Amino acid sequence: MSLGVHDGTDSSIISAHSAADRYVMAMLRAAADVIIVGARTLEEAPGHQWTVEKLAPDAARVLHEYRAALGRSGDAAQLVIVSGTGRLAEHVALTNPAVPTTVLTTNAAAPIRAEFPRVNRVVVPGGGRMDGDTLMHALADTFDPRLVLCEGGPQLLGTVLAANGVSELFLTVAPRIAGRDDAHPRLAMVEGFAAGPHALQEYALLSVRRDGDTLLLRFKRG
Repeated sequence: MSLGVHDGTDSSIISAHSAADRYVMAMLRAAADVIIVGARTLEEAPGHQWTVEKLAPDAARVLHEYRAALGRSGDAAQLVIVSGTGRLAEHVALTNPAVPTTVLTTNAAAPIRAEFPRVNRVVVPGGGRMDGDTLMHALADTFDPRLVLCEGGPQLLGTVLAANGVSELFLTVAPRIAGRDDAHPRLAMVEGFAAGPHALQEYALLSVRRDGDTLLLRFKRG
């Protein structure tokens, strides 16, 4: 759930700045072949780079060794920014990317290559919001990844869920209640996807870890 904070501190506020939460995310980045984020996540995380160092600098060496032991190629996962329109906010991950970066967009999108010359572009048919099947096929055809890490936000997660593309879910539960009202129409964990009562996606609990009053849960698709 988003608090609507636009300075990049949203997730840290929600997770109560849990070091364990940040380490788990850094570990997932180290294990991934591709990390996908949406244009809104990019806009609301100014200055962020999708590296393990950004989340867990003290553990970076160990995490890079972990990545090598998994046989992942390169020093870091590919970053893929998903944008059906191609309208992207100015961001250091585009102007000076710390990892190989690609914008996945549609053939109706605005051109981006001249503005961000260090960023690759992959184009799929269509316009507007990209559907999940198109997204998943484009990732498979372009990167042939073994592990794709979705770092949201809620619309992108909904898109992947709609294509049955989520095999594992890492969920951090912090004892902080935000709520929503008409003046604060905060997003849910998943947006743009609603399963029917007889088609709910079920996940089995694999592990529970505790960091103070914060729970770190791992689920696998049933």
